[in-house]
Amino acid sequence: MAKGDLEKASALLWSIKEAVVKALGCAFHLVDPRQITVSPSAGVVVGENGEYTFHVGLSGKALARFPIAVGRSFWVRSLPQSKMWLSIALLDRRPAGCE
Repeated sequence: MAKGDLEKASALLWSIKEAVVKALGCAFHLVDPRQITVSPSAGVVVGENGEYTFHVGLSGKALARFPIAVGRSFWVRSLPQSKMWLSIALLDRRPAGCE
């Protein structure tokens, strides 16, 4: 994914977490980024463009603040865009190509 590049890996992780808080309709002032768990083993390449899909969950105060997420999961699709990542979060719906 990031091929040992710490900056690229950090940007990917932040992009995934930012997509989740936007899907919740808030920002990081309501959800601590440490309360968003990205499953690294769930990163699945789904396209020739280097697209990845991740399983993401909430914990701690984030779950209390957003009870809609209790017992549910987010799926995030991440696509490399030049030197950035574009990540899109879906609640309880696995993206096509990941069945």
